Amino acid sequence: MKKLLLLWLLLVSVGLLGCNGDHAVKGKVDLKGVITEVDYDNKRILMEDKKEGLVWVTLHENGDISKYVKGQEIVVWIKGGIRESSPAQADAQNIEFTAPKNE
Repeated sequence: MKKLLLLWLLLVSVGLLGCNGDHAVKGKVDLKGVITEVDYDNKRILMEDKKEGLVWVTLHENGDISKYVKGQEIVVWIKGGIRESSPAQADAQNIEFTAPKNE
């Protein structure tokens, strides 16, 4: 019985360790919308999501802010949650373009 309990605890522990969200970039998109402003100094973009409204999305430290311009449509996977403020704030885990740049 003790061996069974130990085996169950080991399996649960391994399962929980395997659920690390940093490795699962793809999946359900957290935000989708249009860039309304780019803050090049602070490496963040302001986007308007239909559900969340305006959200400042901060790029990770190696993110290239220069490729983002106002009017681009993007989808964003966020790291952690959306912080409540006005406008809301979030940290990007991954950002992809859904349409070509408006030039």
